[in-house]
Amino acid sequence: MLLARLPAQTAKKITTPRVGTLALSFQSMQIEDTPGHRLVTYYAEPGTRDHTAMVLLDRVNDEQSGEPVQPQLS
Repeated sequence: MLLARLPAQTAKKITTPRVGTLALSFQSMQIEDTPGHRLVTYYAEPGTRDHTAMVLLDRVNDEQSGEPVQPQLS
């Protein structure tokens, strides 16, 4: 089994220079057989300002990497 236990859920505020402050939920999971290592996933509920901001950050990242930008629903 990759994950040692069920994820813990909580929220965190993160500030970025491009879109300001985001209130994101996250899940943190201990990875089995890797002492001290955790997998953390941040997310925002669709339809919220925070979700729209995350989509914008994703688009900026795609543009900077040269990847084609796919349209996103807001």
